[in-house]
Amino acid sequence: MSLELISREAELAVIQAFIDRPAAGPSAIVLDGEAGIGKSTLWLAAVGLARERDHVVLTSRPAESERTLPNVVLGDLFGGVGPEVLAALPAPRRRAFESALLLRDTPDIPVDPRALGVAIGTLMPMLAGARPLLVAIDDDQWLDPSSAGTLKFALRRLTDQPIRLLLSRRTGLVPASALEDSIDPAEVERIAIGPLSLGVVQRLLRDRLNVSLPRPTLARIHEVAAGNPFYALELGRVQSEDPGRDTTLPLAVPPSLELLVGARLNALDAPTRQFLLLVAAHGRLPGALARALRLTPGTLEEARVANVIETDGTVIRFTHPLLSSALYQSATAEGRREAHRRLAEVVDDPVQRGRHLALAADSPDEDLAAALESAAAVARDRGLAIACLELVEHALRLTPADATADRHRRAIAAARARSAAGEGGPARAIAAALEARASAGRQRAEALIVRSELEPPVAAIALLEEALTESAGIPALQSAIHAGLAEAGFFGSTKAFTWSESHARAALQLADDIDDDGLRADAVAILATLRFGDRDPEALELAQRAFELATSLPDLGHAARAIWSLALVLTWQGEHDTARAWLEGRLREWSDRDEHVRQDLLWYLALVELWTGRWEVAARHADEVLEIGARYGIDAPYDRFPSALIALHRGAFESARGYAEHAMALGEGMQLEFYYAVQARSGCDTVAARQPP
Repeated sequence: MSLELISREAELAVIQAFIDRPAAGPSAIVLDGEAGIGKSTLWLAAVGLARERDHVVLTSRPAESERTLPNVVLGDLFGGVGPEVLAALPAPRRRAFESALLLRDTPDIPVDPRALGVAIGTLMPMLAGARPLLVAIDDDQWLDPSSAGTLKFALRRLTDQPIRLLLSRRTGLVPASALEDSIDPAEVERIAIGPLSLGVVQRLLRDRLNVSLPRPTLARIHEVAAGNPFYALELGRVQSEDPGRDTTLPLAVPPSLELLVGARLNALDAPTRQFLLLVAAHGRLPGALARALRLTPGTLEEARVANVIETDGTVIRFTHPLLSSALYQSATAEGRREAHRRLAEVVDDPVQRGRHLALAADSPDEDLAAALESAAAVARDRGLAIACLELVEHALRLTPADATADRHRRAIAAARARSAAGEGGPARAIAAALEARASAGRQRAEALIVRSELEPPVAAIALLEEALTESAGIPALQSAIHAGLAEAGFFGSTKAFTWSESHARAALQLADDIDDDGLRADAVAILATLRFGDRDPEALELAQRAFELATSLPDLGHAARAIWSLALVLTWQGEHDTARAWLEGRLREWSDRDEHVRQDLLWYLALVELWTGRWEVAARHADEVLEIGARYGIDAPYDRFPSALIALHRGAFESARGYAEHAMALGEGMQLEFYYAVQARSGCDTVAARQPP
């Protein structure tokens, strides 16, 4: 047993019981203590115990400087997943996983970040097999938000899997997205790691430093260190260098950990500290980058001897994150910027390079801001919402004050990035500030559009109507606004189809005037939907036109909208064989491209199969609609309509009523789906049970 584990028998017993206890679902144990108290030592002991008991163990030890990098912890935990395992994932999930972990070039098709959560939720049981799985993260206060969000997404959906979380955390630095929050609180244990005794500190100093200090000095070290082994070792190291020092004098070290660590780092020569700053600025430096930076094995030998850094395989990292943080913070601002400049020269990945370029800059630079805007687009297309947000905000920070058009555009991007990152409140604040300072005309119209995207349909309509007035003379913008009004009116309960159709036709006319196929496809798709709702026999032709036009464009968003429109028309017009053939054909095309389009197609197929008497097939499709929604965190009222209708036909009135009432609770402000839910609920009381033919 290591010295730091002496007097930790009680904590070890709790950890061992946690690992040995049978579990039906996720559980967690959190080791909480101040920096250097011995959390990492206990964490390592727990990892060893789990391996001895034949657990599958996934580990990560993030550093503070890595918190702003996307998916670092996911890379640690799942970077070793073999191609044979990845091959079992559906294509959208595999593509999201490979893009997030930089295992493939940036895809042409943007990856929904929720697909990454689904991929991780699929991989964990696969990796575990029949064995328990332990996910162990040391110093989880440095867990990057993108990894945290993905892991929480997966854990909330693995309620029947025996997954154990082992987390160590610095007191007072609880992460904004603590992983254990995704687990039943009854299955979460917490251990407060307390101080070592005076006797254990004495043995620690003797065995580690080969020093025997006077009792008064030892007692004061224990008092100042508060039993913290890391503090005690650093204090003892300094005291041992001046053994003749008067023991009645104050200890020859600053009281704070940062200054204490700084004193240790200051013992290193200037060239070594300069090279260490590169490691600190990157977080963990891969061997290839070290060679590109001309960091040879001998360059950091002094730091290795001083136990400041260690090599984990081909990666250079600090032995304790406090060392990295203290060195980075103690450097001059220009020194930090220079380190990031050097890293930007050797990093190939556009997202990471963008981060270093941003941190290397100290004044507005339009060329750099434009480059960061492009890097943010790459991060967005990879599904890296947090990295995208940071790069967009850096781009905004570095935009010259007089570049008002660029600042306006990047502020819009920042609002949308905040929304995509799940920060609705800040997104609304940015949008409101945009509106407040926007000049009349295009700027104000664009600000109002952004606000409308963050509001439910009824509120969105009011904002878009105002935006329409502001956009006079800008046909492309007006077309998009009219299409938005038509769609909001379709889903909003306060507008009739005729009102929505007038906006759809206006959107189409403007798109035709400027010959924009994307705007044209969107306008025709919503117009077809509205005309079908008004029983127009030409609605099918319109929907087919939108589909053909949209699928010829590179932006898959247009195709997704057109597929939804044509699926609706084909399904509800009652030609079941035609509808089934078309829906199944699109399902084959899109199942490996976009699971949300797959969900839409299955929704309509469930209705077709129900109406043609294939109730078991219909039920399987309806179940998958709900499963996809649950896996992606979507709880929409219309998702339950096929299940409610199938239950109603089968005579399972309570189930049908449950589905319908849940949909009604979610459906405020909706139109068609809300109506369907009401019909399904009322039918529970009037429709007799029937059997399929």
